[in-house]
Amino acid sequence: MATLETKSLTIGYAPRSAAPYVVAHNLNVSLAEGELICLLGPNGVGKSTLMRTLAGMHPPLGGHALLAGEDVGKMTVRARSRRVGVVLTDRVDAGHLDVRTLVGLGRHPYTDWIGRLRASDHARITWAIQAVGATELADRPVNELSDGERQKAMIARALAQDTDVILLDEPTAFLDLPRRVEIVTLLLRLAHETGKSILLSTHDLDLAVRNADRIWLMSESRIEVGVPESLVLNGAFGRVFERDGILFDQQAGAFTVAREHLTPIVLQATGLVGAWTTRALERIGFEVRPPATGEGTDARVVVEGDEHRPIWRLTRSRREDLFESLDSLLGCLSPGRSDPTSKKT
Repeated sequence: MATLETKSLTIGYAPRSAAPYVVAHNLNVSLAEGELICLLGPNGVGKSTLMRTLAGMHPPLGGHALLAGEDVGKMTVRARSRRVGVVLTDRVDAGHLDVRTLVGLGRHPYTDWIGRLRASDHARITWAIQAVGATELADRPVNELSDGERQKAMIARALAQDTDVILLDEPTAFLDLPRRVEIVTLLLRLAHETGKSILLSTHDLDLAVRNADRIWLMSESRIEVGVPESLVLNGAFGRVFERDGILFDQQAGAFTVAREHLTPIVLQATGLVGAWTTRALERIGFEVRPPATGEGTDARVVVEGDEHRPIWRLTRSRREDLFESLDSLLGCLSPGRSDPTSKKT
């Protein structure tokens, strides 16, 4: 069942003294219960505008955004805040509030005019803090938290709000890699365990491909929707993101830099060592070929031994060298460099 959906939605801006500026039009997408969706797309296509429109923070230029069938734009602020929680990129100045008090602000749509919390509200706050793994942070001032801890607190506040939908606009933008992985993994678990619909806007394609139940891939003309693997296989990522010599490698699920005039080299290797040797050779400008297609190629690398103690045997121009590390192999192959630790045979 769709908790949030759009019908022919047009997003953009309508200045008072100028013609409306359309960012994207005719958008028809939906969020289902218990799924994590990642919104991806190049800079400037309107991801943040879409998120704010879905949250009712920005009016659409046409069409509708619907929460459980009700038009977001026609709902009161209080009614909307009981249906959708929002976590934005902007760093919130929480003053001297501690984490528990900040999370408690999520109960505002349910309290009386003086913000009085009942026992059920306190129980929900405690649950939300526990759900994000922040129990030890509950009494700490928010302004003393790291960026990763602060984002946990903000997600807990959205959970305390007890909405069916949670929208997060670039919540991992200022986090290091371990914290980004932690936050996305947390959101996936929360979606599956609580049944909430979670929409996450992000630039981290790798994390999205590995974790999202579905992806909304936004370009200048439309949003393409699918499971991550389907969007890789049908070339959608390449169509949307490839720019100025940047290519999408479907095999690796990652972006690479297009290089011209590559030098062919044959690599005979398998497993983890083979995979990373391939990446290293490609990075310094070689076109790596398997033995079956490398006839006539001057340079050849054969990896011997095992993954714990590999040996790289380089043969070229009737000369053979042995290397005990990738560092020394690359030092020999890189233009203008040689490596004194190689063992010539």
